Amino acid sequence: MTLSLPGVRQVAPLMRVPSTALRLPDAPNPSAPQGRRLRQRKSYAVQTISSTADLWRRYSMCMQAKGRSSSPPSVTGTHGSDEAGVSLLALTRAYLGTVGPILDGLPHSTRGYHTLGAVIRGDHPSQLALATWLGIDRTVMTYLLDDLVAAGLVERQQNPADRRQRKIVATALGTRTWTELQNKVLQAEDELLGALDSQERDIVRELLSRAVTGLPDGGTAWGPGC
Repeated sequence: MTLSLPGVRQVAPLMRVPSTALRLPDAPNPSAPQGRRLRQRKSYAVQTISSTADLWRRYSMCMQAKGRSSSPPSVTGTHGSDEAGVSLLALTRAYLGTVGPILDGLPHSTRGYHTLGAVIRGDHPSQLALATWLGIDRTVMTYLLDDLVAAGLVERQQNPADRRQRKIVATALGTRTWTELQNKVLQAEDELLGALDSQERDIVRELLSRAVTGLPDGGTAWGPGC
């Protein structure tokens, strides 16, 4: 659904940041004991928030180099105007804490979910292209995909456009599993954004999607040209 906002004609493209600029840490191991898994999730959240902060720092530096402000338009509210990055960090922390338990049964939890989504919704010609897009080390991606293959969620197939490449393709089980989990994740997001009404939540999602298209790789959050 495309939403239009009164008085807004277009959104200026954001900075051009290499897709390797943001490297996320390994997701918690769902097979680990509960106490250890909680510590892993806490570490994962802290490292992810740190990585997000680094990406925002790069954005600010880029905007300053171009002579443009890195701050969002002024918003009048109870606490005045805040940087978008501050809110994004708080939402990232809350998102990981809320969505993590929903995805515990999936190999590699949150990272496995986003990888499976990129396979289903994106169009990545090879395992390396998929790893590069998601900002995941290629060695880590190998282990992650091995586990998704073992779970029957994806397959490695020869790319018909380049026989030297192995393309990652979702199985019927993988597509069905991801769709079911996505519905639960969307419900969790609605609760997370409970301070907004349904129309405002749609607007937030739309604006974030439009912001992603301004990144150098283009496309959507799922992949280039998608």
